[in-house]
Amino acid sequence: MTELLSAGEVQHPCGWAFAFPFVKRVPPAKLVRLLGTATLLDRIRENDPTLRSVRLDYELLPREEIMQALLGNNTISSVVIARVIPRNSTGTDFARFLESLYHLPLRSVQVQDGEKLPSSYLNHLLYLVEYCSGVGKACKWTDGKCYAGADLNTGNTTTEINDAEEFNGNNSREDVDSEVLDYKRGAVLEFVDFSGCRLTVRQAQWLGDILFHRRCTLRHVNACECRLGNGGVRALLRRVNTSPRLKAASIAEGSVVPLDMIELRWNGVTEDESIRNFVDVVERSPDCWTCMTVYGNYISPHMYTRCEAQVVKAKRLMEEERLKRREIPTNVEVAQPDGRLSSEKGTSCSPRRYFVDLLTSVAGEVDFVCPSLRAVSSLLHEEP
Repeated sequence: MTELLSAGEVQHPCGWAFAFPFVKRVPPAKLVRLLGTATLLDRIRENDPTLRSVRLDYELLPREEIMQALLGNNTISSVVIARVIPRNSTGTDFARFLESLYHLPLRSVQVQDGEKLPSSYLNHLLYLVEYCSGVGKACKWTDGKCYAGADLNTGNTTTEINDAEEFNGNNSREDVDSEVLDYKRGAVLEFVDFSGCRLTVRQAQWLGDILFHRRCTLRHVNACECRLGNGGVRALLRRVNTSPRLKAASIAEGSVVPLDMIELRWNGVTEDESIRNFVDVVERSPDCWTCMTVYGNYISPHMYTRCEAQVVKAKRLMEEERLKRREIPTNVEVAQPDGRLSSEKGTSCSPRRYFVDLLTSVAGEVDFVCPSLRAVSSLLHEEP
């Protein structure tokens, strides 16, 4: 009997895609991928409360249905952008896809394999970070171009506005109020990971202007292995002396969000000047626990010791602060795609919930590979 069957029929495949007459063999790994993507789409559309983290790669980024699902979601708080291949999508397509993330209550944005991203792609990511951290305006698209109140070629980004001039007496209160409405309300972005990305000096300056702005909500920035060098680090830290986020008075009043950590490991820094200036400013503010990791750079042993001492001191204070934040319920305003705001009340997500959510959201594949993770995630999110 087997002699009358074709080789494809004798070796029955693990999965078939579509129905007769469009029968087609699909490799098991690809079948899991297709089914996982469909499951992920359903969870995004349904605003699954257990879906807090999503990993988006080159296969998901250009898909229109993913964009539409994200535009209707308001529960995702962490996004990992991985394996973006420029030849598969243009910079305009990439920027349009990032538009679907602007309204989300993002607390974390991570970039993997960033060394392959062109500078123009990183600019669009910086626009996203600038808006979601409460500093910049949203990117508006007109005729295929992005207008965010800034011109990258002239360096006039929205963060170039002097903090002291924002509420200058020369401006009427109505003008100030209309200006503030352009920024994201309820911004909660706390962590950004650009490790491995090749940041230019201009982009490092842009990131520094965001980081040290009084409205910025970022607490932790990872810029390791970004090839910043002396010029890049100098541009990144140029606003240290004037930033209210490093002032004891502003921190004590609670008028700014404290800055926890800046990671600058393996950036080829050979000068102490910029790092010394940062350390001096932090040491002059007793209530400031901001620290910087500088391992892998070619700085003096004395400067390295001072930075490490700050890290040891800051980690204890940061852990105490995190415990306080988890115990206090927070009201988060979530911007809907149509411009409306909805308020969500909850508590900060614990680390174990975060990592389980991240695992259960990797393209939805774990529903077929390891179904028990979904059960663990649901148990962790049950109210005690």
